[in-house]
Amino acid sequence: MIVRDEEKNLPRALGSVKDLVDQIVIVDTGSTDQTVEISRSSGAFVDQIEWPDDFSAARNHALSLATEEWIMVIDADDEFETTDISLVRNLLTNTTKEALSVRHVIPTEGGAEIVKEQLVFFRNRPEYRYRFRIHERLPIPPEGVERTPFSLRHHGYVGSSMPQKRARNERLLYIMKQDSDPESQVASAWYLGMQYREAGEIPKAIEEFRQASYSNVASEYRLYSLLLLARTAAEIGEGEYAGELYQTLLGSNPGAVEAALGMAALHARGGEWEKGEKYLEIAQENRIRILPWKEEGWEAAIQGLFTASRA
Repeated sequence: MIVRDEEKNLPRALGSVKDLVDQIVIVDTGSTDQTVEISRSSGAFVDQIEWPDDFSAARNHALSLATEEWIMVIDADDEFETTDISLVRNLLTNTTKEALSVRHVIPTEGGAEIVKEQLVFFRNRPEYRYRFRIHERLPIPPEGVERTPFSLRHHGYVGSSMPQKRARNERLLYIMKQDSDPESQVASAWYLGMQYREAGEIPKAIEEFRQASYSNVASEYRLYSLLLLARTAAEIGEGEYAGELYQTLLGSNPGAVEAALGMAALHARGGEWEKGEKYLEIAQENRIRILPWKEEGWEAAIQGLFTASRA
């Protein structure tokens, strides 16, 4: 774990994994509260460093201190919810994969929840090190990851600390955008677009999504941005442009659920229910997804339009 001023969250996080892990490594990046004392009282090995303005650098320093065969990475404001620890241990013992993912449950300020797959467990190998200054990721391909039913609940995206976190994230993303790695540039534009979209700053969001979408970088972040550019365009009344973008996505990702549903929604808004039904069927018959999470509320709302139209 990497932490800073987490005295309120840390006991919950540590308590949720105390019977699962054999070693706790905590890298503190400048706490002024009781975080270090709480960490040490839990039996953790604590190393204190200056904050390097780089989440990957801090995480990779923590990884260099781990000595066990498997590594589990969580944040101080996470809570591992699985109660039967023996199931986790058995899977770690028997899996042939390089990593395990869990259901990461993220409450939003509106009361809804986002659920996505989060890579939490991975083998302790020197080649597995994080990249990206923020929203860091590991270089483990999907085929090396086993999905599990275990859950990790995040407690940090709601509350009074959010404005401060958004400002920090925006600053780091703009630094990351200047990095020499092309994928870092595309990823930072995607994350900035999402942050601006959530804040209601739509022109800024569109500009960031466009930068990523029209880049020549082969990256999933380019596809994510293209999808959200289409959706945002549809929401501000640029239906024709949105349709062109959705069709581009369907051309390169036939049957993609989010793009098909986007087209269905566009036809519904235009009263073209029969055309919309065809795209709804495409979405229902396929499991190909562009985003790494399922937006249950958004998808249910679109399907609800067609259910109501048939009544």
